[in-house]
Amino acid sequence: MIKNKFIFTLIIVFTLSNVTKAQDGYWNNHVGLDIGGSLFQFNQVPPTLPTGSKTSPGLTGSIFFDFIRTKETASRDVPTWGVKFKLNLQTVAYNANSSHIYYANYFTFPILFKIKLFSQGNYYSLYFDKENNEYTPVFHQKKKFTLYLFAGPQYEYIYSKSSDYANNFSNKALVGYLYGDIGGVGGLEFNFNTFLFEVSWQQSFQPVYLNNTPLKAQGLAIRFGLPFNNIYSKW
Repeated sequence: MIKNKFIFTLIIVFTLSNVTKAQDGYWNNHVGLDIGGSLFQFNQVPPTLPTGSKTSPGLTGSIFFDFIRTKETASRDVPTWGVKFKLNLQTVAYNANSSHIYYANYFTFPILFKIKLFSQGNYYSLYFDKENNEYTPVFHQKKKFTLYLFAGPQYEYIYSKSSDYANNFSNKALVGYLYGDIGGVGGLEFNFNTFLFEVSWQQSFQPVYLNNTPLKAQGLAIRFGLPFNNIYSKW
């Protein structure tokens, strides 16, 4: 059911992105990569880990597909809202007695809805030339920047039930019945045209089970992203 809804939503967005430019705007689309660090943790230490295990920083990275609705105005084109799809890989890490690090490796599939909070960029204004008694357009160059607020659901799937990193992934520390679950993501995106900076919080709504122990992942992530093309090429 979830997979079907995801595919259906993706088809809708791709369809909208190919619609001929409307009078009040157009879709500005791009693809990119992001990578960063995380402080994800379960709501309790998994029972199969050694006593005294503590949360350790993990890694996160994704390929993303961004669809931005851009409004045409007299002075410049302004981004307004958008939808971002991600194929994300992340880890929940625990340090056992400062000698071994155990990972739970996740695939997550977020659908994020974005709203512009602030933006700036190049724009035109009109200057009145008294000598010629006419208005002349004047170009103003400013650093391009947009701040977005985003939030949305995600499907989470543990593809590797974690391992002992120091022993070449041979000691399966978190082996158990771990299923996919539903979660949510929210945060801020700082978009600087050629690169992105993102701060987000993730929360699982449904638990996975390890030896009948319910585990929910949550935590902070910081990512840096690079688009494959100039996302503000029409500004």
